[in-house]
Amino acid sequence: MSQEKSPKASRADRADRADQVDRTDTILLTGFPCYLSRRVGLEILRTRPGAHIYLLHGSGEAAERVEPVLSGLDPLQRARVTPLVGDVSFMNLGLASDLYRRLVDEVTEIQHLACRYDPHQGSDGRLLRSDGVLRRVNVTGTREILELASECQGLRRMVHWSTVQVSGVREGVVMEEDLECGQRFRSAWEQTRFEAERLVRRAARKLPVIVLRVAAVVGDSDSGELGVYEGPHRLVARFVQARREQPVVLPGSGNAPVHLVPVDFVVRAGCYLATDPSAVGKTFHLVDPSPLPANTVYQVIARKSHRKPVPRVLPKALSRLFRLSSRVQRLAPFPVAPTELFDSMVFYNCQNTLTHLAGTKLHCPPFESYVDRLVKFVKETDERRRDLAEEQLADPLA
Repeated sequence: MSQEKSPKASRADRADRADQVDRTDTILLTGFPCYLSRRVGLEILRTRPGAHIYLLHGSGEAAERVEPVLSGLDPLQRARVTPLVGDVSFMNLGLASDLYRRLVDEVTEIQHLACRYDPHQGSDGRLLRSDGVLRRVNVTGTREILELASECQGLRRMVHWSTVQVSGVREGVVMEEDLECGQRFRSAWEQTRFEAERLVRRAARKLPVIVLRVAAVVGDSDSGELGVYEGPHRLVARFVQARREQPVVLPGSGNAPVHLVPVDFVVRAGCYLATDPSAVGKTFHLVDPSPLPANTVYQVIARKSHRKPVPRVLPKALSRLFRLSSRVQRLAPFPVAPTELFDSMVFYNCQNTLTHLAGTKLHCPPFESYVDRLVKFVKETDERRRDLAEEQLADPLA
């Protein structure tokens, strides 16, 4: 491990790094317009005024969601963004040959966030995504991105946004260097995300790779904003929206640590690490270094939402049964917290992250310092939805 630099040296290094990345980088950003990808794109536009971004996004509904985001940019930022309709799992990313060749010639950085999350079932009980779809996007898509990376002669870095849950059902301390440890997995999502990172780690022998493993994102620590996007990221909303007299049931003992992290820290830290030349070849856990146990998380949220903090626990097997599908969840007489977040006795060492962020103002705030803003955002959003529904009922032509 390299020795920690003085603050003066760190400032000089950051200034040199800004000169290197501000005006010469052309970035391919995948996963757009999902919430995390959108936040990463906005952070790059904000902090790197010379960088140009190619936004790779799908067609149909995904394309419809892109335009509102782009129209919200100021003219100078909008001029630095080029949307591309494609698919990471297709050959040449589903792009015409001339567009793909342009990426090969111009791209100096890849921010790979495209993935699909474990489906469970939709509101009608139908399977939303099969294991095949998860594998196609998470594994094949990563393989295609690596193929592009290998052809980009000017590539300076490829940032692969992964998840701490590549550790599967491991317990104890998981180091940032750990990956293939014979672990089992709870779902096809964890399995495919593990396989994707394994591809990236093997490609790192020849490519300038940075791997970012993210814990469960719960919202913005400043605004409280919770994005409507895939993953177990509306955890706080699920708790707050439960009936007042009904506690959310915790799987297992309730003593396991809950790995929650605000999206603003994840994005700022991840984008900062992406510009650090000494980060190439390393893996970083973007986590709360002091996670709270499940019981405490529930009690804090309950107090902030003015509910009686009476946590109850449920055997792990039964909690998994209730979460097999949305239909089964509706049969449960209470909201059931996800087992993978609330009953895993695992701790993620983040020494690489702490070392590389030393001397900066970037640190993961404690959950208690921002949970009130998360709860407030959920309540205000629910109130706006109810008001809108009432207006629509009052106006039969609406």
